[in-house]
Amino acid sequence: MKKILVVSDSHKHNDILNKIFSHHSDIDTCIHAGDLQDNENGLEIKHLHLVSGNNDFDLYPQKLILDIEGFKIYVTHGHNQDIEVSDRKIKELSKEHNVQLCIFGHTHNPKYYQEDDIYYLNPGSVSFPRSGKVFIPTYAILTLDDKIECHFYNAKTHECVDDLLFNPQPKQKKSFFSFFKKRKDTPPQKLT
Repeated sequence: MKKILVVSDSHKHNDILNKIFSHHSDIDTCIHAGDLQDNENGLEIKHLHLVSGNNDFDLYPQKLILDIEGFKIYVTHGHNQDIEVSDRKIKELSKEHNVQLCIFGHTHNPKYYQEDDIYYLNPGSVSFPRSGKVFIPTYAILTLDDKIECHFYNAKTHECVDDLLFNPQPKQKKSFFSFFKKRKDTPPQKLT
C-alpha cells in the first residue's frame, strides 16, 4: 500500500505546500499537476513528480507517465488539452497511454471520477480555489493498494472534505415571489 499527496496550482505558495507536507509527514511522495511558479528546491518532500502548467513556462515536462505500485499514471496540467472546455482530449490521451489513473489541474476545481476503467483526478488548487462544488483550497491523498482510493482535504485546515465534494447539500431554491410572501411567524406591521 502506498499513499501519495496530489496537489496542483499552488501559484508561488511553497509555504502552503510545505505545511501540507509537514501535516502528512508519513507520506514521502507528491505529484504536482503544474503551476508551481516557484523553485521546487524549497519543497520539503522526499519524492516530487512535477509537470509544467501554463504559468511554469516549460520549466518541467509537459507530461509524466509514472508507474507506482503497479499503477500506470498519466500526469499533465491540462491546459494543452483544453481541459477548461472539455475532458475529451485528456480521456483520449489516457486511453492512448493505457493508464489506470489520469491526474490533471488547471481548472482549480477538485473532482474525481471513473470512466472506462480509468480514474480521473483534479486535486483542485491549494491556493486559489475557483467555482465548482466547493470554494475552498484543496488537495488529495491517493491510496494505491489493490484499488485506487482518493480523499480530498482542505489545504488550510487539513480536514477531509469528501462530504462537500461527493455528497453536496442541495441548495434550496427560492421563487422570486417568495420575497413578497408574508412570513407566517411574523405579525403584520403597522405603517405609520
